[in-house]
Amino acid sequence: MSKFDPLHSLIKLFRSLLQLRNLRARKRERTPLKLLFPSRQKALTKRAENEWTGGYILTDDKDFIYIPKELDITTLERLTHEPAPEPIIAKVCPPGGTVMDVGANMGDWALPMAKAVGATGRVIAFEPVPYMADALAKTFQINGFSSSVVSLKALSDSIGEAAFTIAQKEGDLLNVRCSGLGIDLEGGHQTTVATTTLDAFCKEENIDRLDFIKIDVESHEAAVIQGGACAIERFQPAIVFEAGHWQETPEHRQIIHDTLAPLGYRVVGILIEHGLIETDWESYLAFKTPFRQPFFL
Repeated sequence: MSKFDPLHSLIKLFRSLLQLRNLRARKRERTPLKLLFPSRQKALTKRAENEWTGGYILTDDKDFIYIPKELDITTLERLTHEPAPEPIIAKVCPPGGTVMDVGANMGDWALPMAKAVGATGRVIAFEPVPYMADALAKTFQINGFSSSVVSLKALSDSIGEAAFTIAQKEGDLLNVRCSGLGIDLEGGHQTTVATTTLDAFCKEENIDRLDFIKIDVESHEAAVIQGGACAIERFQPAIVFEAGHWQETPEHRQIIHDTLAPLGYRVVGILIEHGLIETDWESYLAFKTPFRQPFFL
């Protein structure tokens, strides 16, 4: 007859309790059968559209994201679809770093950027749409990123004011993804926003380091980069920017090339879900394949 081993028994107990907790967690998170039907999913989305009054949702990473009551295509999507953080963020946002999200929107980039730089770093997010900026500020605050800030100014190549399209109507909802400087779309709400340049902002705010910039401003990327040439030359940040917007022109791309290439920048590749498609300045300037739809460089 084997001798009773209290330690071994406790180890088995702890393991069994862990397995029970995991089992109950799986049951708790199991998708209700009714939500597997597209009609039920559509009905729930419509209910959210009608009843949402603003609040925080919990992500798989246990972060809180504030979704404002002003639902548009983007914010409604965040209630039903969780964006996956871009893996490149962890490679270009060092702990303690200063990073910028230009055209931050709901914070799909800004939140993981804040997590990457940590408590000793900071994110400076630019978002001229007031309710989006307010939502992102609340997201920063509730997750403890007190050093990260949101500016309502739009970065451009000049300081002053400019016409800004808030959104374009698509069905019953606004599409804030159409927001931007110099965009004139039927159904869009025109307003005026304050503009500044990256160079001026860095000088005014005494920025002493800049590790990374993400730019997604609906074909206005060239103006942002041109307005930040001195800061980019000084800090040499890694840069990710959107290309392929329908209002983008060859002149836009030439400006970006002529600003960045002399500073030693090269095009590394196009961000895709599972990697980077290698490319170069020549293909970028010539609109060669795969430069035929929106993507991040």
